[in-house]
Amino acid sequence: MGTFRNFSDLKVIVVDDSEQYRLEMVRILKELEVTKIYQAENGLDGWTKVFTESQGNEKFDLVVSDINMPKMNGVEFLEKIRENAKTNKTPFILCSTESEKALVLKAVTLGVANYIIKPFDQSSVKQKVLKVLVDILSKQN
Repeated sequence: MGTFRNFSDLKVIVVDDSEQYRLEMVRILKELEVTKIYQAENGLDGWTKVFTESQGNEKFDLVVSDINMPKMNGVEFLEKIRENAKTNKTPFILCSTESEKALVLKAVTLGVANYIIKPFDQSSVKQKVLKVLVDILSKQN
């Protein structure tokens, strides 16, 4: 990762099996002037993309992921990221329903940067994402 001057320099991946939630998160990120946005439909696809990027000079600056997904859930995905030396510091925002409190608590122990409760309140989501993006920029400059 290099030195970032603004959010458009950040590379973000949104991972959710719901196209509706993925597109809504992409829209929010674009409103915050993030332009390098990638998508994945499940944790396994997300991990493949994150891992592949980490093998070169590029890597994702932020992961936004749902918990409840097929093939690999969001917490398993977060565990994979934390276990890999090249990705273990990547900020991770987890999206969940309130019924998944045990998984959210596990994610907190794995160092999740923030979590968002579904269904989204757009204003709240924007504020939470903005806080993490600002933290990323402040640590990189």
